[in-house]
Amino acid sequence: SGNQFDQSQQASNFGVDVVRDSKNTLTTADFKISKADIFALPAGDVGFAAGVEWRRETISDNRDSRLDGSTTFTNPITGQVFDSDILGVSATGDVDASRNVYSAYAEAIVPVLADLPMIESFNLQLAARFESYSDIGADVLKPRIAASWYVTDWVQVRGAWSKGFRAPNLEQVNAPEFSRFTNSQADYSRCTDIGECDDRAVISRITGNPDLQPEDSTNYSLGIVIQPPVLDGLTLTLDYWNVKQSGTVGTIQRNDQIALDEYFRRTQGTSNPDVVRADVTADDIAAFEGTGVDPFGEIVFVRQTFLNLQDRETAGVDFNATYRGIETGIGEFTLKFNAAYLDKFEQQPFNVFAPLLDDAIASGNLDSLSSGDLRRIESRPKWRYNFTILWDSGNWGAGLNGRYVGSVIDTGVTVTSDSGEVTPFPISSWFTLNSHADYTFEGGALDNMRVRFGVKNLFNEAPPLFDNSAGYSSGLHSIRGREFYLSLRKKF
Repeated sequence: SGNQFDQSQQASNFGVDVVRDSKNTLTTADFKISKADIFALPAGDVGFAAGVEWRRETISDNRDSRLDGSTTFTNPITGQVFDSDILGVSATGDVDASRNVYSAYAEAIVPVLADLPMIESFNLQLAARFESYSDIGADVLKPRIAASWYVTDWVQVRGAWSKGFRAPNLEQVNAPEFSRFTNSQADYSRCTDIGECDDRAVISRITGNPDLQPEDSTNYSLGIVIQPPVLDGLTLTLDYWNVKQSGTVGTIQRNDQIALDEYFRRTQGTSNPDVVRADVTADDIAAFEGTGVDPFGEIVFVRQTFLNLQDRETAGVDFNATYRGIETGIGEFTLKFNAAYLDKFEQQPFNVFAPLLDDAIASGNLDSLSSGDLRRIESRPKWRYNFTILWDSGNWGAGLNGRYVGSVIDTGVTVTSDSGEVTPFPISSWFTLNSHADYTFEGGALDNMRVRFGVKNLFNEAPPLFDNSAGYSSGLHSIRGREFYLSLRKKF
């Protein structure tokens, strides 16, 4: 019994409680003025709005002493010291930061032309916004111009151009260095061939950057809206959009840092200081013998600092069709269809990677980096669409909804064909259906009560397998299988 007591005592001491106390606050004050008819033009009244704003943002993230590096763990056998005292959890420091943001904006709606041949109306929107950030020392002024041209009362051409910005959040600016651990990072120096690399455990040390600046963007769109009078209830829209970003906030990916160090700089006799390595061992010397490259040790950690990265351009086409009030002998139908096509998602490489792209990829020594055309990579399918069919007949109603997500590529896993070709793991397209039927009561105690029975994921479609801790891509797919539900709704 004494032995049992000792085991129980040890088990109770193995688990400990850890506490994380996080708090975000937002305090705002503003003053606004607006007038729909500040003055008149021949084509109509000019509307105007303006305002000033102040907001204060704070973040306080106080982690348990076992997690913030205050209480460390020392391996009693090897003597290795870990910043975290919790098994399997990387240490992350506390964050305590704030900022004040001062803003001003103005907007005018200007009717330019009206009641002319081929011009039912032509209106402009002119706007600008100014913001000043106390913590990053940035002052930004961004304009916007939009136009609406009704060729007739059922054909509208619309377009917009604007400058935009996004300030780095408080954590990206102020986060102390924290570590993240992966068991499956390719060690390129131990590769026998592309795709045939030993996976190693690698630590990333990530830190905020007080010198970050806001992201800048230039946005434009052009589209058309058609509501043909011969088909009352039908609305068709087609829009093209384009966004060019500069200074996007992020970190250089771990695999790119390692590739830069091993594939380019080490072969040139230099190294990447953000890849910290252990001292060279006898095994390292033997492994590099005859390669013409000075031997170097295994990776200790990779340093990743939040930076303003290079340019990114995205573009796409959105199409929408809605047809309401379709009368038939069995009831009224409403049809909806929406499709989105990603025409472009191009990320320019960080400037230090330009030689790597030009030399290593062109020569076949490296298969990819986290830049270039990123469509179909990870969570960026080229195509998405969904449709809805609604039916209503008196007290009865029903609906069917479908959702489609196109195929993508999982770059974290490779597959080898029978011929020996190594390619990233393909993720198939995914389609799900939802349905419902309902009845609405009239009169008596149940008047205006609707009873609805529905099925989500009608055919119980499982999400495609994806290489992450969840086993699927939560940004694209859902792990929820077929789900039945019953709902009651009553209007009073």
